[in-house]
Amino acid sequence: MVTANSLSAAVWARAALARISSGGVDAVKVETLASELGVTKGSFYWHFADRSALVAAALELWEREGTTEVVAALDDVDDPRARLRALFETSFGDLVDSPIESALVTRIDDPVVGPVVERVSIARIAFLERLFRELGLTPSRAAVQARIVYSLYVGHGQVRRTLPDDPVIGDPRPAYLRRLLDVATP
Repeated sequence: MVTANSLSAAVWARAALARISSGGVDAVKVETLASELGVTKGSFYWHFADRSALVAAALELWEREGTTEVVAALDDVDDPRARLRALFETSFGDLVDSPIESALVTRIDDPVVGPVVERVSIARIAFLERLFRELGLTPSRAAVQARIVYSLYVGHGQVRRTLPDDPVIGDPRPAYLRRLLDVATP
C-alpha cells in the first residue's frame, strides 16, 4: 500500500512534468496527480507547501535533465562538429522534452515558470555560442548563430506540438535532422 510519505518529492515532480508535457502548466492539479499516483493529497503536502512549489520542483527537474546534464554529456564530445550533430539528434529528435519546452515557453509570464525558462534559454544559448566559436565563428557571429539555432529549436517544438501527427516533424528521421543541421550551420 502507498502511504503519504512513501512517494518522494521527485516522483511528484516527474508526474507534474508529465502533466506539463501533455496539457501545459495549468494541467498540474494536485488532486489529479494524487489520483494518478494512487495516493491522497496528504502525500503531496508531505513534500510541498503548495502547487507552486511542485511546479518549481518539476521545472528544476526539467532544467537539470534537459539542459545541465545534456550540456555536461555533450562537453565530453571532443570534436565540435560531432558535438553539434549530437546536440541536434538529442534536442530536435527528443519526443519527451520537446512538448514540455513548448508548453513552458507559452507561460513565460508566470512568476514560477518565467525565470526558469529564461535561465534555461540563457544557458542553452551560451552553450551554442561556445560551440560556434569552437567551429571558428567570431564571437559576434557565434552569438547571432546561437540565437538562430535556438529559435529554430523552439519553433520546431511549437510546430511539433501544433502538428503532432506530421510524418516529418512528428518523429524526425536522420535525413531530416541532417538537413536541419545543414541549414543551421554556417
